[in-house]
Amino acid sequence: MELRELFEAADTDKGGALEIDEFIEAFGGVLGKDMNQKQLKQLFMKIDADSNGSVGKCFFMCKCVFRVARIYELYALRKLDPFIYEARAL
Repeated sequence: MELRELFEAADTDKGGALEIDEFIEAFGGVLGKDMNQKQLKQLFMKIDADSNGSVGKCFFMCKCVFRVARIYELYALRKLDPFIYEARAL
């Protein structure tokens, strides 16, 4: 499934943006395996750069791509397994 499709599936109210409850419901189990609700909310607030309570599709996808690129940048710089640093980079 493409990132765009994941976003659209998570946007349950079809408003074109993810609110915090949609974000946690859709991605909490993937992004926050070892995170509690407070930490997941803090993660959402980092993504919600303008603090309006929602994250649009374009901004969400850009943030995700940026994070993946950062993980592989760490890999390239350190010549280490990128998944070791995944949690730290996010």
